[in-house]
Amino acid sequence: MSDYSKLENKANNIAKQRCNIDSYRDCVNPNGCSCYGFVRMQYILYNEFPKGFANKKLDDLSGRNEKGKELLSPKTLKRTKEQIIKYCWKDIDLDSYLAKMYEEKELYEKSIIEKRRKLGHHVVIYSELEDLYNKDFKNQRGSTLVAFLIFREAVNSLVSKSSRFSCKYIRYADLLGILEERADERHIYEEADWLVVDNVDDKQSYYKRNCADSFFAKRCRLGLPTILVIKKNIENIESRFELDKMFGSGISEIISDSNTFKIGLY
Repeated sequence: MSDYSKLENKANNIAKQRCNIDSYRDCVNPNGCSCYGFVRMQYILYNEFPKGFANKKLDDLSGRNEKGKELLSPKTLKRTKEQIIKYCWKDIDLDSYLAKMYEEKELYEKSIIEKRRKLGHHVVIYSELEDLYNKDFKNQRGSTLVAFLIFREAVNSLVSKSSRFSCKYIRYADLLGILEERADERHIYEEADWLVVDNVDDKQSYYKRNCADSFFAKRCRLGLPTILVIKKNIENIESRFELDKMFGSGISEIISDSNTFKIGLY
């Protein structure tokens, strides 16, 4: 059975339980309905993030690689999960969340991620641990997973409130390629309500960084939140000048913003 078939079966089960109908396609109130909303959300997650992420949850953030090697200490892992919760919800306790003690309705009521979007609060996830990064889209345990978990809640919030929105994921190298060679696609990412830029590094040429500066500056100007996954520990880089040299002024502006939410995996 394909992933989409499994998704449709699950959506139909939700439709039977919550809407007393056999198929989510028969829902008479698709706007705001949980069965229809589930399908929309999962469709976005399946299509935007690399294969294997769509059904990941906070429990899947283990701090270990595929072979079970510990990459993050228990203390760092707990702190990271608490930070994810703090960005997405108010008055939610980590242990209670992991024990599934909160009803879906309560999580919805305590969600603050739509407020984050309206205020343009960016997220920067950073570390120098190579094993935490997404190599060939196979790593579903590290920094990209942290970005996905926030992205998932952002999509969930928008699905229940609006029928028109855009949430996008792209690797930094691919974004630079679009900005250089396919300018007609630029607006797809530049104007997205939420944007995840994965595998950001400081190895790009001045020309490429310069191409990205106006892109990120415009997102900041429009108040659109960006989630950056950076392959460098920026913890002790306090100089804006140093950040400009490493990443360009656009990304530096996001990192330096006092409202940017930073999650360090180290």
